[in-house]
Parts: sequence; structure tokens; C-alpha cells
Amino acid sequence: MPQDIQKNYIPALNRILELENPSIHSWLQLEFLNEQNPNKFNLGEEISQSAIVKRLLSERDGSGRIQRHAYEKWTGAHWILSLLAELNYPPNDSVLLPLREQALGWIFNDEVRVKETPKIKGLYRRHASQEGNLITYLIKLGLEDERIHRLTYFLLECQWPDGGWNCDKNKDAHTSSFIESILPLRGLVSYQKKYTNSDVDVAIEKACEFFLCRNLFRKLSDHSVINPHFIELTFPHYHIYDILIALMVMDEAGKIDDLRCQEALNLLEQKYIPEQGWSIENTNEQHNPHKHRFSLVNWNQQKIGKVNPYLSAQILIVLNHAGRL
Repeated sequence: MPQDIQKNYIPALNRILELENPSIHSWLQLEFLNEQNPNKFNLGEEISQSAIVKRLLSERDGSGRIQRHAYEKWTGAHWILSLLAELNYPPNDSVLLPLREQALGWIFNDEVRVKETPKIKGLYRRHASQEGNLITYLIKLGLEDERIHRLTYFLLECQWPDGGWNCDKNKDAHTSSFIESILPLRGLVSYQKKYTNSDVDVAIEKACEFFLCRNLFRKLSDHSVINPHFIELTFPHYHIYDILIALMVMDEAGKIDDLRCQEALNLLEQKYIPEQGWSIENTNEQHNPHKHRFSLVNWNQQKIGKVNPYLSAQILIVLNHAGRL
């Protein structure tokens, strides 16, 4: 056990580390165990063979595809790949190529490109969270090809002057959407870490400022909370916005030390359940297969006591990077 972690968080960390969960262990290995990941290959194998991963991939047919629309929430190819990346599924697995082709075939379809991306009053109205999520998981899973550049350039083209993105077709809309902007920012950060591009760098700075100038969850006008759900914790993140995903992306972008992250970090610490961890406060999934937003995994049941270990592990990592541990 590392000596520098605050004592009040040690019980929570111990509870998480006691779980036989390879995905969570892969998140925490380098973070808290002071290991150089000597068993990385074996851990990746454990992740790919875990019960949760098998469940997520259970709807594939003989060709490796899922017979649902790629964007069907939360069981289409797009979301399954996103969840696998979140769980640290090992990269460069050709088994996932049929799902990649499903996702890219959908995103580059004319229906998406033309009908769902109107330009109104000089601003593209685009569900840019889709491209952003794609870029992130394709790179993390080692599945990207030359099409990754097209996805990235499209995000640059659709970025609004305030630094974010928006799908609102109301002609009077003038401010970007937090929900539609956090995943594009994450995608650009993922892209920039692998491919150097000055235009992407500028876009990242603009997008970070869009969130930071609002302290990640407050209105500019009166400093009130933009949406009460923004300060409720969730896992998986899907395309739900909350202060945790915001802080994770700020961390990835190298902005976690910005003073404007402090209030959100304080909120995370205030939500800590002593000696346990953090619990899911908001969910956007159903467990009836006939309902919209059906999830193959009941993530809220993946818990010990009152707390969710996935959520708790992610928060501990963010707090550690912010110098709070």
C-alpha cells in the first residue's frame, strides 16, 4: 500500500483491490501499486475472458457483427466498443474488426453526414459526441486506420466559436452543449496524443476553455448549476455528462491542475462514503430487453455494499492526479 495516500481513502482502495476484477486492477496497477505492469499480457487476457466482457460480446453473430443498429443504446456496436475500451480491453484484437466496420459504416453513411448534420445560421448542428467517442475507443483499442483522420477533421469543421459542439436545430441556439462537447474533446485529446496536429491543438484549448470558464458545471450568467444531473455521479458514462467525466477529460488534456477544476474536485470528495467509496447517483439504462437504453450488464449491481467499485476507482485516480491523495 502506498504511504502517501490519505488514510481516509485507504479502506476504499483496499476494498476495491480485494475484488477479482481485471479491468479495475488494470486501472489501478500503475496508479497505486507501484508496479511496472509485469503481468500486462496476462491481465489483458483476463479482461478479454471476463464474464462482463463475454456478456457485452454475447450478441455477435457468426460474422462477428451485432444485428442491431450500430448506435442502438446501449447494445449497438458503437456502444459495445466504447464499453470495451473503458474496461481496458487489450488492443489490436482482430476479433473486434467486424464491430469496427459496423460503427464506421454507420458514421460515414449519408444519412448521418447530410440529413443529421444541417448547417443553420452558419453553425453545424451535429451529434459530435458520436465522432468523439469513436475516435477515443478506436485509438484505445488499436483499431484505427486512415479513417480516424476524417473523423477528426469533421470535428474541427463542426466546432462552434465558443469551443464546443451542439446538435440543437433551433436556429437561435448560440451556446454549445456540455453533453455534445465532452466526448469530442476527449476524442481530440486521444488523437493529439498519437498524431501531432496544430489545428487539433487549438481546438482542444478552445474546448477546454469552454468547460473551465464554467467551472465544469455552472452557468456563466448567474453561476448557478446548469443541470442538477451534472453533479450526479454515473457509470458507465456513455454520453452522459457529469463532473467525473469532465474531470477525467481535463486530466487527459493536462488541465486537472487548473484552479477552475477545484470546485468539482471538492464535490467529489464531499460525496465520499467513509471507508467505502462512491455510489452511482444517476443511471440512464434499462434492464428489460424490450426497453430503450437496454444494458446487457447491470452496472449498478456491480457493487460492494453501497458503493460501485468502477466509479470509485475512477474517482480515486482523478483525485490522485489532482494531488488530493
